[in-house]
Amino acid sequence: MSTDTGQDAAVGAPAQGLADTFADALRARGGTPHLVADLKAARDVVAELCAGLRVISDDDPVLTPVLEGLVTVTDPWVADIGLTTAVVAAAETSTLGLAFDAAHRRRTALVPPVHIALVPADRLVGGYAQTLGALGALRPVPSGIRLVSGPSSSGDIEQVHIRGMHGPVQVHVVVVATAGRDTAEEHAEPVQQGCTEPVTEPVAEAAPDAAPGVPGEPPAR
Repeated sequence: MSTDTGQDAAVGAPAQGLADTFADALRARGGTPHLVADLKAARDVVAELCAGLRVISDDDPVLTPVLEGLVTVTDPWVADIGLTTAVVAAAETSTLGLAFDAAHRRRTALVPPVHIALVPADRLVGGYAQTLGALGALRPVPSGIRLVSGPSSSGDIEQVHIRGMHGPVQVHVVVVATAGRDTAEEHAEPVQQGCTEPVTEPVAEAAPDAAPGVPGEPPAR
């Protein structure tokens, strides 16, 4: 399997520093970064990583260009690889911000032993706080979120370090410079994972229906 593809320098001007920082942080946490210039290079990386293996994928337009030729399945328990994108990714900590809905299931990045994330470079941010801010601004509110910073790792049992205890034992992140533009031109208009838009002002949300009785008091028993 490949690691860096030799195309790192082509990832793009504003995102290059963030991409390099993300790659260094991911390596330090036991993951494998792949920095590529375009979707063609991304397809090549994903095809090599998935060759002869069963893949379960999120239903996301960012992923559509790399699915051709892959052996896809719908059952995560028989899949060798889970393929996702990410709403946002923190460069300093190599943290992927995942948001879940009907098209982006929790199981895809959790059950298979290998997780591959295809991340457009314009979704990279500097730090953890920015990642949380982006996730917190999603509307409609996703059914759940997850922060992934490399392979699953635990030292809970007798302080023995074990990889893959609570999730994938391998994490590959393909950071692609032009994923958003190529997807828009070659496929459908890209939508952010979770079909959401950032919120710039407070949102008033209706309170749930009150229980019968006097407002502010518990209902009669």
